[in-house]
Amino acid sequence: MLRDFRKSFKDDLRDTPDPEEFGRWLDERDHHTEKTVDLGPEYDEESQKILKSVLEEAKAVRVGFHYGIAGSQEIALWKYQFGTDTLFVMTETHMGLTVSGPAEKVDSIAAEVKRRIDKRSTE
Repeated sequence: MLRDFRKSFKDDLRDTPDPEEFGRWLDERDHHTEKTVDLGPEYDEESQKILKSVLEEAKAVRVGFHYGIAGSQEIALWKYQFGTDTLFVMTETHMGLTVSGPAEKVDSIAAEVKRRIDKRSTE
C-alpha cells in the first residue's frame, strides 16, 4: 500500500507525523464529520489520482498529512480545507479509500470521482 501512496501522493510522504495530532485528526474524522463515502480499495492508484485531481479542481487546500502503521494496518490521512469546511481523505489497509466531511461536499466529490472512474472504464 505504501508504494501506491508514493505514486499518487508522493509529495506528502516527507515528515514523521506527531502521534497526538494524528490521533486528534482521527477523532475529528470519526466523530465530527457528517458523512464518509468509500471510493474503492486503498491500493487503487487510479482512484487516488482521480480524487486528488477532483479536490485540486474544486480548490480544496491540503493543510496536512499523517501516516502511521499499527500492526499490519497502514493508515494515511489527509486533511483539506474546502472553503470553511474540513474534509478528510483516508486510506487504510483492508478498509479502502474514503472521503469524509459535510454531507453535501462529500456527496459532490464522491459523485465526480465515481463519474470519472466510470468514464475511464468505458473508454
